[in-house]
Amino acid sequence: MLSFPPKRSGVISIAHKNIAVHMALCIVLVGATFAVYADTLGHSFLSNWDDSLYVVENEAIRGITWGNLKDAFTRFYIGNYAPIHIISYMLDYEAWGLNPRGFILSNVVMHAANGLLFYALLMRLHRNKALAFLAAFIFLFHPVQVESVAWISERKNLLAMFFCLASFHCHISYRTMPEPRRMRFYVCSVVAFVLAVLSKSVSVILPLVFILYDLCYLKGSRQVRWLTDKIPFLLVASATVLIALKSQLPEHEGGRISYSIEGPLGIFYTMLTVLTRYFKLIFWPRGLSAVYMPPMKVHMDASVGFSALFAAVLCAVGCFLYRKRTQFCFWYALFFTALLPVSQIVSLVTLINDRYLYFPMLGAAACYGLLAFPRDLTALDLRMRVVAAALCLIVLPLPYLSWQRTSVWSNDLSLWKDVTTKTPTSPLAWNGLGMAYIDAGRPIEAADALLKALSIDPDYELALNNLGALYNSTGKIAEARPFLLKAVELFPYKMNALLNLGINYYLSHEFEKAEQTFQKALALNPQSPQALSGLGDVYSKMNKLDMAKRYYGMAMLAGGDAAYLEYALAGVVARGGHPQEALVHLESALQMGYHDLRNIRENPALDSLRGLREFNILVHRYSAQ
Repeated sequence: MLSFPPKRSGVISIAHKNIAVHMALCIVLVGATFAVYADTLGHSFLSNWDDSLYVVENEAIRGITWGNLKDAFTRFYIGNYAPIHIISYMLDYEAWGLNPRGFILSNVVMHAANGLLFYALLMRLHRNKALAFLAAFIFLFHPVQVESVAWISERKNLLAMFFCLASFHCHISYRTMPEPRRMRFYVCSVVAFVLAVLSKSVSVILPLVFILYDLCYLKGSRQVRWLTDKIPFLLVASATVLIALKSQLPEHEGGRISYSIEGPLGIFYTMLTVLTRYFKLIFWPRGLSAVYMPPMKVHMDASVGFSALFAAVLCAVGCFLYRKRTQFCFWYALFFTALLPVSQIVSLVTLINDRYLYFPMLGAAACYGLLAFPRDLTALDLRMRVVAAALCLIVLPLPYLSWQRTSVWSNDLSLWKDVTTKTPTSPLAWNGLGMAYIDAGRPIEAADALLKALSIDPDYELALNNLGALYNSTGKIAEARPFLLKAVELFPYKMNALLNLGINYYLSHEFEKAEQTFQKALALNPQSPQALSGLGDVYSKMNKLDMAKRYYGMAMLAGGDAAYLEYALAGVVARGGHPQEALVHLESALQMGYHDLRNIRENPALDSLRGLREFNILVHRYSAQ
């Protein structure tokens, strides 16, 4: 019979026990994550908050094809270059179609995976299960994280975090393992970093994080190559910054703006107060909102002075930690490093968001864990155990608060009602609520909300355009006109305002003005299917049938509404004296989902087809369906 020395047996037993403890802690973290976010699986796409542009109306995510992959790597989406983000939606579509449950489930799974990677990272660096569990608990369940998880469009945050943590794990292995295995980890770290920046540009901070790690965790000879091995990372980060500067331009629907009135000093004053606000959100996560309206600061006042003093104290704390508790300093510095991309170094339209804290929460959660458990639990004296227990009790409500917060993100109406309650002076909030009411089929309430947005900012482009479009759709053509004219006057390079004004002229039978307006829109984007289709409609009404047929065909090639365009072509071709060709277009329209059979029966353009047996059979067949 085989036997083992007692010492060896004891080591194996301890190892098995440690694995079991780690497994139990990880199961608790994952299980609690799914419990907190379980209700989100019943949520809808947020049509008025990017989900429609990223997913619902985005043909490029509908399956994994070479064409879609090419689009992912060659296009900007809402001001972002994030091909991995778009590819992840392709995978969801392959598995779930356009069922939002599957997309949200992927978000929850990735958030849980990030929590486990963070737990494993802390275990590698500190060998302290209590610290790792508490920090991962805070990271997973802090309410500011709900926006990144419950909002499908913020998938890029989760993906970027996953690949950043993977890259960090590989970097640690590279820096701590002997040759020859270390180089394969270095390559893996670089590859994971590339995937991270292709998920979201905020990942550019990772080379700075690695430098902080080398300074705070490694000593002596291991720091000899502390900068040279960062060169590939810095090159990738530099390229990412250049791409992000371009993608964030307004012409790519990005968020770059110029605060020319306030100037650099005004931005500095404002961001000082924003930093204070972030600490409040972390330590008192009440009043969270999808939109914040922090006041722009152009002069020194009491709030700026207090924030400056607070920032000075934070700097002093950082200096103290670097001298006395270097490893604690790493996580403390990580928090501020992760805020750099959203600190208005490049001016963005939003100054503060919950999702901007997803990366900084790594540092904040680890610092809290180190305060509670500076050493292994068994090494703490009674007084320190009492402090640790008190600090743990403080964070116990976080899962409940996050669970409460998830309900806000269930649909457009719940989201924007919450935003207008939290930030009632934001025109963006009221515009969002107006659009939510439009989608819910409540036009009167929609108009009230959009008018509220314009009462706050009479020149607010989105509300001007959306109110004009709403009045167009409800037959209030005269009421729509002044809002659309003002939108076009103030924002002559905005496609939507021109398109809606063109529709307004068309509905008013002012076809020459409609033609001119659609042509202006087409000059901005020669491939606009809406402008091409609008011109087809105009030329059809002007009895310019060849021109109408041409523009409908161009709209089809540009990716317009194929069912409607086939129906419109049927009418034009029928009026041109080609009934058989018209029947082919009409059948194609019905096959593609054109459902307005009443319009088909009553449309004068199809009068020449009504005596044809094939026409009546076709209409009868689809009426029966």
